[in-house]
Amino acid sequence: MIKYIKYEENLKQLLFECYNNNVGDFYRKLSYEDFVNNLFNHVEFDKNGVFIAVDDDKVVGFICSHVRHVEKDNSLKPGYVSTFIVDKAYRHQGVGKNLLTMAEKYIKSCGKNKICFGYVCTLNWPWYIPNTNCHDHNGAPGACINSDLYFFLLNNGFNVIDEEDAFHLDLCKFEMPKRVLDDLKKCQEEDISITLYNKEKHFGLEEFYMDINFIYPNQYSIVSSEGEFSRKMQYKILSGNAI
Repeated sequence: MIKYIKYEENLKQLLFECYNNNVGDFYRKLSYEDFVNNLFNHVEFDKNGVFIAVDDDKVVGFICSHVRHVEKDNSLKPGYVSTFIVDKAYRHQGVGKNLLTMAEKYIKSCGKNKICFGYVCTLNWPWYIPNTNCHDHNGAPGACINSDLYFFLLNNGFNVIDEEDAFHLDLCKFEMPKRVLDDLKKCQEEDISITLYNKEKHFGLEEFYMDINFIYPNQYSIVSSEGEFSRKMQYKILSGNAI
């Protein structure tokens, strides 16, 4: 019989095994040390937002939710789900739904009225870039489009609020394009050099930004309708051809 429990220190190994046994096709498998550092030692890890499904002595799923420290007093900012794993043999049995409901209730108890599954939570998992020989990226997206997780979230009331494409270029056979070489030659003829910035040698950077009217983009937020606890999701589109 499946039971749902809160996080305990002695469950780290079982959580690690559940994670590694159910990733690999998208998220990268990790060593135990990397798993512990990435999750439990992360500054945003909140043990009160971790809910675990167990069948006898086996962990068959878990979810990690939290509120970012810098956003805890801002009711317009969402809470986050950073990690969501359900054993493949226990899917489509209500395990994921129960875990998600527990995480939502916790986030709501923290004063939030929406929840987000996406990369802006800062606690990320490395993933494999499609169409490569297991080349990995260290910043996890939300849900891979057309994945089981993607459709699960859509079926449980989440909305897509952001899309990103992942691009990859194999540099092993890379050659500088002729147009770039021509531009570099032209710059040299005009005594323009391209080099690394040296604050002791170079000047005018602040004036340059002012001249081009540079404004650093602030993080945006999506505000839900008042009085409702809405679910929001961010994800990257990763199904296209990588280059």
